[in-house]
Amino acid sequence: MRQIPSESYDYSKIRTNVHILSKVKSSTTRHRVMQKKIGLEEIIKMIKDKDVVLVSYNSWQENHFVSDFVKEIASKSKLKHITHSSLQIDLEMIKKYRDNVGTGFQYIISIGGGGVIDLAKILRSLNNIDFEKKKITDFDSEIIHIAIPTTVGSGSEATYFATYYGSHKESYTHKHNLPKFYCHEPAFIKSLNKDALYNSVLDGMTQAIESIFSRESDSKSIEYSRLSIKGYIESKILTSQNYDSQKLQQASFNAGKAINIAKTNIAHAISYHLTQHHNVPHGYAVFLSLEGLLKLIEDQSLLSKRVAEKKGTLLKLFKTNNLNEIIPLFKYIQNEIGLKEINQHITEIDFLKYFALAKKSSRGSNLDIDLEAISQEKILEYFYD
Repeated sequence: MRQIPSESYDYSKIRTNVHILSKVKSSTTRHRVMQKKIGLEEIIKMIKDKDVVLVSYNSWQENHFVSDFVKEIASKSKLKHITHSSLQIDLEMIKKYRDNVGTGFQYIISIGGGGVIDLAKILRSLNNIDFEKKKITDFDSEIIHIAIPTTVGSGSEATYFATYYGSHKESYTHKHNLPKFYCHEPAFIKSLNKDALYNSVLDGMTQAIESIFSRESDSKSIEYSRLSIKGYIESKILTSQNYDSQKLQQASFNAGKAINIAKTNIAHAISYHLTQHHNVPHGYAVFLSLEGLLKLIEDQSLLSKRVAEKKGTLLKLFKTNNLNEIIPLFKYIQNEIGLKEINQHITEIDFLKYFALAKKSSRGSNLDIDLEAISQEKILEYFYD
């Protein structure tokens, strides 16, 4: 396998990392789940001669660092490989994957973004999917999941839920969905193309901001959000191509830790419709609603002490006095990818339809603001006009 260079990165030190305790919260209780950060060499030793399913994105061969590692996995294990290209996961797709790989594997390795890692979480549950009812049942699988993110947005390697489409969009949530092992390899990030990089950054940043203003947020989740946003800013990704990929990976991980507790809210709820019906990549789709969310929060902070306190956390991070000044700080990225406004993607009628559905969803109702009290005219003013 080709030696993978890492910026100021001591590859051998990965082996000395200790267990990290990850606190996750279900609807009834908190679970303490063990997670361990490991390196590429440890993964190769772990899966030697084992039955392994690898889930990767469909263009994995274009990244020679990733392709070298995949070839090394193939040479050391009994491997079955799934490549995933869809913007979303549905159970019909899962059924086809089951027919290809069976259910008797010991390890599943995910190499890719949030969609790939989520898919691996669901594939661990192949023995517990009711395809007739289009539902996944909760369970504790013995299959070991090793997550290797190649993007820096979803933090899916740090979360215990996965999104899929059955009869409608659903979130499959279980404490054992948290990958047992995860690997952060900076070289995989440095070789990302521009679209994939910024799509994931916008997703992670929005995710961290949203979670601050979620009803389920607490001091722990807000601290993870703060660390995440701080990491993205300090990585210099908002202003330069000379970014720090290690800081980006940790920022994404912390964003995942934040939503493990707080979940996301209205920006994500709207984004699913943009992705499903208009093929807008997830990170871009989420970011399109962030400006409207910030405008809404700015106004509501005058009416709610709780919202005002959360707003203060964000203002300190971005070193500004008004939330409306945050979106212009993303101008560098927006120019790099030519990001359009939300009203250039969909009609006003479609937006209002999606918003009505979004605010009634579990994500939409998680916003720490009563959206039912906001007039339709104001919603359009915040998010669409």
